Amino acid sequence: MKIAFLGDMVVDRAVSVDPDVLRFLSKAGCIIVNLEGIILDKVVGVSPFKTYGSVIYNDRDAVMRLIETVGITHVNLYNNHMIDYGEGQFERTLEILSKAGINVLTHKTKLKIGAESIQLYNSGLAETFGIYDVSRKFGQNINDMLLEKNPEERWAGSIIHTHFGIEQVNGLSEYESRWFDFIAQFKPRIIVRHHPHCVQQPFQLDGVPCFPSIGDFAFNFNRKKTSKGLIVMFDVADSSIDCRTIECTQYQLRIGSDQVNFQARSAPTLLSKEEYRELRARYLSEYREDGLKSFKKGVKYFLGKEKQEHVLSMSSKHFIQPYVLSDIL
Repeated sequence: MKIAFLGDMVVDRAVSVDPDVLRFLSKAGCIIVNLEGIILDKVVGVSPFKTYGSVIYNDRDAVMRLIETVGITHVNLYNNHMIDYGEGQFERTLEILSKAGINVLTHKTKLKIGAESIQLYNSGLAETFGIYDVSRKFGQNINDMLLEKNPEERWAGSIIHTHFGIEQVNGLSEYESRWFDFIAQFKPRIIVRHHPHCVQQPFQLDGVPCFPSIGDFAFNFNRKKTSKGLIVMFDVADSSIDCRTIECTQYQLRIGSDQVNFQARSAPTLLSKEEYRELRARYLSEYREDGLKSFKKGVKYFLGKEKQEHVLSMSSKHFIQPYVLSDIL
């Protein structure tokens, strides 16, 4: 039983797939992707629900065609973009995927092919789900994982699949490094993470393969010229891993021919002093709140005319998740 992990996916128009990509993925019985953004039937006349940061979506025809072509079997929705267009569009996304026979990862999903099976635990920091109770079905907050009872009984021999981090940095913060250390001690088979939108150097902790960021699979929203990531092919039978690079340029997916050595490092690459300085500057310039806007939103919220309380405190277009602020500032 082989499982292929793909990176983040957002497409707003048709993507062509090189035959080499399909040949490589044909080895997998399960193919899992992080669907970053809901699926819209149409764009005209549809207004975003979220009023801060970036707002993204997938074009229904384009993304469903790509899902079918590649043979994707499971998608992760537990991320920070899934209510960009409100609960109604999120429910519509679930409906579209269900009709196509695509499985949505839950907090605990059993992946099964024939007689073989393995448990996958899904987690992340999906802050925008704060107003949406059903979100707990799709994943567990990473901080709650630190309080898990009997984690060795739950996670040993499982897959840990998660979505959190800092976007567009090469290294991990001290908090992230400690999180990987904590999870790895309970001996999952593999840890795979999404969100940074770039490839971060894989490593091993006490024999546990860790992929801190597998980057993008096809992230071509608003004509982003090139997205890069990894495809991680994990064999449940013997824990072997075949990892390849993947690139989407001008809506054309191509796979690299060389294997990526995930065994070369026994510790994560940490953020450099220069990266910390850049993040501190990014935080101070981008994370400032608009006082008047927050006041107006607060009045609307308490009058029952504003459903999204989060808009009071979120205004950064470069979203730096709050758990790393103590490391940065």
